[in-house]
Order: sequence, then C-alpha cells, then structure tokens
Amino acid sequence: MDAVTAITVGLIAWAFAVHLPLVYTVLGLTWLLPTLELIGLRTKRDVYFDIAKGLSRYLIFIYAIGGVFGTIITVFLAGLMPVFTNAAGVLLWPVWGVAIVFGVALSLPLIGFYYRSFGKMDDQKHIALGYGLAVVTTVIPAMFRLVFAFINDPVGVIAKPDPNSIVGFDLGVNLWQALGNPTYPPLFLATLFGAIAFTAVLISAIYAWRYASYKTEYYAVGRSFFTKTALVAGVLYAIFAAWYLYAVYQYSPTVAWSIFGSQPSYLALEPCARLPAGAEPLLDVLHGYSVGPHNPRLFGRIAEGRQ
Repeated sequence: MDAVTAITVGLIAWAFAVHLPLVYTVLGLTWLLPTLELIGLRTKRDVYFDIAKGLSRYLIFIYAIGGVFGTIITVFLAGLMPVFTNAAGVLLWPVWGVAIVFGVALSLPLIGFYYRSFGKMDDQKHIALGYGLAVVTTVIPAMFRLVFAFINDPVGVIAKPDPNSIVGFDLGVNLWQALGNPTYPPLFLATLFGAIAFTAVLISAIYAWRYASYKTEYYAVGRSFFTKTALVAGVLYAIFAAWYLYAVYQYSPTVAWSIFGSQPSYLALEPCARLPAGAEPLLDVLHGYSVGPHNPRLFGRIAEGRQ
C-alpha cells in the first residue's frame, strides 16, 4: 500500500471511528432518556428525572460533532468513489432527502427544545416529546440502512424507457419495493438495539466508576438501570445481527463472501460445456447469483443463456 492510499484509508477510518460511536450514543440516548422519565413518573422517584436531565445536556454537543464527521465521510466517498456516490444519490435521492430533513430540520431543534423544557412542561407531555424525538432521530439511520440494504441487494430497481438515453432507458427505484428488501429489517433492528446497548454500556461504566468515589443514590440508580438495559438490548442486538448475517448470506453473496471470507455454498461451480474454459468461473458465479431463492433479479438473462 503506497503512502497516499494509506493516508486516505487512515483518514476515512478516523472519520468513521469518530462518527459511528457519537451517532450511536445520540440514538441510544433519545430512547433511554424518556424511558428514565417514564420510570420516574411511575415509581414517583425524582432521581430518574435528574439522571435524564443530566444526560440530556450532552445530546446537542454529541449530535453536532457526529454530524460534522458524517459530512466528512460523505466528502470522502464522493472523492474516492464518485461513480458509486453519484449512482446512489440519483437512484435514492428521496431517501437521502428524508434523512437530511429529519437530521437537520427536525432533530436539532427538537433536541434543544427537549432539554430546555425539563421542569417547564407536564411530565407526561415531556415524556411524549422525548419519545417523539426518539422516533424522529431514528428515521435518520433507518434511511441510511435502507441505502446499505440496497447495496446488499438492489431490490426495487426498475428500467424506464427513455428515447433520449444512449441505452434507451433510465434506471429508477420503486421505494415501496425497496422497503421489502430482506436484508433491511434485521439491519435496521440490529442498528437500533446495538445503539441502545452501546450507549447503556458506556454510561453504566461511567456511573460505576463515579459510584466508586461517590456512593450516592444518583449513581447507584443510574448504574443499575443502564446495566440491565445493556443486557436486554445486547441480547436483542445479537439476535438481529445473526438474522442480518443469515439474510446477507442468502441474498447478497458478494457481501457474504467479503464477511465470511469464502463464497456461499450455493455458488458452487458447475461444469459448462458450451463456453471456453477461461469464461467458466465468471459465468458460474453469475449463474449462482441469479438462480434459486438467493437473488433472482440479477443476471437472469445470463442464467437463461447458459441453460
């Protein structure tokens, strides 16, 4: 690896290393904070409200820094993979648009309003506001995970006749069909519960460290809540992550090959009598990619041609 490539890879890795933990923390907090308030309301213990308010002050800073590094990643992708970035932007522009609207126009002001309204709003209304913020914030990774699922398996791609096009058609995406991507539900759910588990583990560790020096109810209650939440969310994350790996194995052989280090079993090569020996490996891969339940949408014509 030459120096320029090494620096480029290092920079984008650094951007991801900063962006992902921060946005996962924001996503986790938006669900955990109103849950703390709800428990406080039902148990009539103010300490839960105090914990929620104390943590909410960090939301806007974490979100802002994570968003900046998300923009840095986009710039890197546009520079390093312009064709891919352009194609993904053109085909999935409504998805990007929804993510931007919810990420900038809705989430940022709601985070500020949620923090500023602590103690100034009826508890039940403030809890509803908190869960509303959680839903709005969750839309952002939901849209990006739809893009990632589309990369796994381009469900919903359609060809629209266009006499002005060089090839005679333009590509588009049926978003309703794209939402039915088999890799999308487990990917989204693993992201959500992974974020909650990650955030709970992080805060539980901090509260346990603080409790060792200050044996107060504040840190004891917080440590207990976040530890239990981390265990539950962690188990759910493991279930959905396993489901996602299974779905990728079944529907996205190239990604599965990259993850597991070997080709899926259903891509086993078959003898081909009609073609030159040098063309057999590539055609067999394409054929395996097109037949059966794995991915019938791609290379169907090639599969038909060899039969």
